[in-house]
Amino acid sequence: MQRLGNIKSYEKRFIKAGWSSSIFLIMNNPQMIANNLKPFQPTHPGEVLKDELEHRGISQRGFAKEIGISYSAFNEMLNGKRSLSPELAMMMEAALGVDAAPLLAMQNEYDMLMAERDESFMEKLRKIRRIAALF
Repeated sequence: MQRLGNIKSYEKRFIKAGWSSSIFLIMNNPQMIANNLKPFQPTHPGEVLKDELEHRGISQRGFAKEIGISYSAFNEMLNGKRSLSPELAMMMEAALGVDAAPLLAMQNEYDMLMAERDESFMEKLRKIRRIAALF
């Protein structure tokens, strides 16, 4: 029988109901919840827009010219080498009917994931946290 001494009553009911205590721990660990998992390869919004253009048979060069931006900057954004700006997201919404807000949220998520994977930046954050702990 499992020890039930130092756990809360709802946890005791959970275990008594036949659920494994390890399942309970997984369910209460925010990092183990599917909605909190981070993708192995983050998706840049340019990939989504590139697929949309290809699906519609629209040339990148022609589209960039029609909306008044340079082809090279547009192509870099589509290939994930440049960030999607709010202005360009709004232009894409006007031209293609693709909502700007989810595209910008995707860009933000992409930027955050890339920053978290930058070891030198993360080391800098650790140093800042150590210094801040002294205040």
